[in-house]
Amino acid sequence: MGFWIFMFIMDLLCPLVMIAFGRRFINNPPKTVNSFYGYRTKLSMKNETTWKYAHKIAGKIWLYCGLVLLPLSVVAMLFSYWKGHRYCWYCRRDYLLYTDHCPVSYYSIDRN
Repeated sequence: MGFWIFMFIMDLLCPLVMIAFGRRFINNPPKTVNSFYGYRTKLSMKNETTWKYAHKIAGKIWLYCGLVLLPLSVVAMLFSYWKGHRYCWYCRRDYLLYTDHCPVSYYSIDRN
């Protein structure tokens, strides 16, 4: 049972972090263009206007993706617990669910 509790917490970690950073980027993006923290691409770091715009859009994408992934993760975890599957199924599912938002956010922000 301890394994399933640990996996449930770890499974919710990524969507919750996406929701938290999405809200943070929408409401309070990094003040200045920097190379340490934030949505850093060549186009977003061009000037202050593109920096704020990129964080607003990236924040929305991360927030919505996190809100979609949260119930999907819960349902997948409950299904996995019910069926008794173990770690290998988890790796494939998490990789597919959590890596989809990266190209989506990059393409939708930097295409203009």
